[in-house]
Amino acid sequence: MEIKNEDKEVENYGYEVRKKYNLKYLLVTRSEKGMSLIAEDKVYHTRSEAKEVYDVSGAGDTVVATLATAISTEMNILDAAKIANTTAGIVVGKVGTAPITLDELRNALDGYRNKKLKNLQDLLSELAMLRAKELGDILVVGLESDNSVKKKKGKGRPINKQEDRAELLVCLEFVDYVVIFDGDAFYSLIGNIKPDVLVKRNTKTVL
Repeated sequence: MEIKNEDKEVENYGYEVRKKYNLKYLLVTRSEKGMSLIAEDKVYHTRSEAKEVYDVSGAGDTVVATLATAISTEMNILDAAKIANTTAGIVVGKVGTAPITLDELRNALDGYRNKKLKNLQDLLSELAMLRAKELGDILVVGLESDNSVKKKKGKGRPINKQEDRAELLVCLEFVDYVVIFDGDAFYSLIGNIKPDVLVKRNTKTVL
């Protein structure tokens, strides 16, 4: 059956396929139009991030591999699909079947990092302009620094560097800002940000 690469057609036939095979999710890769994630009651369209397309060889394999890796880390399916879309955008910019490196992926995700990962002063400036928004509209995640975690938990901790942990957080769509802080400065951080709602669980702090 020939299906036009248009949102409405992909949605209609996608729902049919998902229902027929009892799939929780269906991810449709759509070449230059990106990808569509079809859930039970909603469709998420993620547009292609490729700047120049030289060769589409291996793009589908790259999407599958990235999606599987992201899901294995317990990342939600929508964020996993978005990162998979980013990797596909990188690989089609190469000639032949070629892998992508972690550094290439990090560079591609720098757009998220530059917008979301803030030092405290820049964060306070932006929050001052956002106070008029409704309660709960802005989610700021406070990420404890490597030095602070090491002091609390000893040698060999944290397992992942703060840069890597921050990179994962900024990729999550529902996170608006990430700020790194030392454990001793926690109450000072709270006093500066003045959140409407504070959630603190063990050593992980969400503002």
